[in-house]
Amino acid sequence: MITQNKVLIEKQPEASISHLKLGQLYGSSKNLAISEILDKDMFSVIVCPNSDSAQSVFRDIQFFSKNNVHVELLPDLEMLPYDLNPPIKGLKASRSETFYKLATGDIGVLVLNAQNLLWRIPEPS
Repeated sequence: MITQNKVLIEKQPEASISHLKLGQLYGSSKNLAISEILDKDMFSVIVCPNSDSAQSVFRDIQFFSKNNVHVELLPDLEMLPYDLNPPIKGLKASRSETFYKLATGDIGVLVLNAQNLLWRIPEPS
């Protein structure tokens, strides 16, 4: 029988707790704590300040996650809201695939940066 060892958090927080505050976490220890808290039966969203930190959190959670949580990164469009040039087709396709997985419930954890929250998404048709 394989047991899951918790490094930072000994006890899983109760489901009724909506906020959990942890301090003195540096480097990847923040992402280790997040991966220990994640529950494979619950959907979670992690909002990061920028694209680089979102990619770092995504990689770390994939590495540390031992409970088969499907982690997905919503890629940044890499353009400003007032740019006239359309985003790269590959990025649009990747975002569409992520939105599809999100709509079908295939994602356990969605990692994105704060700028992605500002973009409008197409309405389901």
